[in-house]
Amino acid sequence: MEKLKGFWPLPGGIRNYVTTLSKILSVLSEHQFDEKNLIRWLMKEYSLQSPSTSKHYIDIVKKIGFADIKNDYFIITNDGKKFLETKDNLLVLKLLIEKIFGFEEILKLLTDKQTLDKTEIYREIEHKYHIGWETDNQILWRLYWLLSLEFVDVTSGKYYLTEKGIEALNEILKVEIRKKKLPEKDIKKDLEEISHADLEDKVKYIGEFFEFEAIKKPSINTMLPPERQLKSSSKELDGLWIKKIPMGGKIYYPIEIQLSGNLSDTIDRLETISDFAQKVIIVIDEKQEKIMLERLQAKRSKLLDKTVYIRYEDIYKMVSATNALKGFFEKLFSQ
Repeated sequence: MEKLKGFWPLPGGIRNYVTTLSKILSVLSEHQFDEKNLIRWLMKEYSLQSPSTSKHYIDIVKKIGFADIKNDYFIITNDGKKFLETKDNLLVLKLLIEKIFGFEEILKLLTDKQTLDKTEIYREIEHKYHIGWETDNQILWRLYWLLSLEFVDVTSGKYYLTEKGIEALNEILKVEIRKKKLPEKDIKKDLEEISHADLEDKVKYIGEFFEFEAIKKPSINTMLPPERQLKSSSKELDGLWIKKIPMGGKIYYPIEIQLSGNLSDTIDRLETISDFAQKVIIVIDEKQEKIMLERLQAKRSKLLDKTVYIRYEDIYKMVSATNALKGFFEKLFSQ
């Protein structure tokens, strides 16, 4: 069976498609609706102006395979009943992959590329499959579905697989993402070009949420007063959070992400600006943290009392928490 190429969102918000899907199925399980009455219910429930738009939403539920029409009335299919009972997002994803073009392809792209924005995904899909989509809307709606299903998340416009997404692909597509190995010579390149850049984006995203001025790759001179600025160096930090205090200047929180680079160079950069840092944030693993602590203690460095150590996985958890808080605030203060 050829997969469908046209697919649309549902009302209720881009992270709430699954909630809307559950609500529609619940209504169909409780009431006997023909198309006219279901359209009327959707328009009232979601303040919709167009019956044709409501009809598109109904078609989505049918295309997934959760509802059908019998004797002019909507009925829930066995898959629809199973989802309504279990609320299992994996069931939805399996049906989307089976019936709708683009879901499997996007997930595989994110497996290979780690992080991509919607334009990059659109270009990759068009280049490989020649679908003929004139805009990236079809890509964006699929990404919104994956966001709602919690298999994909987004930071600074870059989409990536969540832990649930990785587990889902392991199960559905048998893609062993976590066990994927690179040739030894490519490991360092992979960490630096993909993971390091991704963590930089996430650190900036978290800082912006907490209303810092968040900067990627700032020169260390950004923190230094004119008389102490380095004229012969172009050294950079991985990130910098700045809090402006009314009548009190600026407070600096420099950030370093330590994956596989030179630890001595990291210490040197941070010690250069340590006098002007409120706290120093280092994203680092346990092994490297122990080595760094030993060196700082041997030097009796000022960094000892200023450094906060964070694990790589903590950054991902903070991004998820940040997204949850943003969603809550949007609902709370929306008109």
